[in-house]
Amino acid sequence: MRVQISGVAERDLLNIALYIAADNPERAFSFVDELQASCRGLGDGPLRFALIPGFEKREFRRRTHGRYAIIYRVEDDVIRVVRILSSSMDLKSVLDDH
Repeated sequence: MRVQISGVAERDLLNIALYIAADNPERAFSFVDELQASCRGLGDGPLRFALIPGFEKREFRRRTHGRYAIIYRVEDDVIRVVRILSSSMDLKSVLDDH
């Protein structure tokens, strides 16, 4: 399946890179590459990750990568990555707008 990263998720990646780059610029690039690879990997089995409790009606799923959560939804022939967030964030307050 094709994976599409939303504009908001792209901004999330940029913010993650900037946050990590403050301490380790080289690691910032490699970590964002890893996150992007995890996103692309969703195409091989998008349903293997569970629906997020409380978001079943909107069909949001979560794949974790380190301390980050890749939030996505399977839509017909595309996997749409909605957000890439720190796992410590309150998902309800962030995802209510999506």
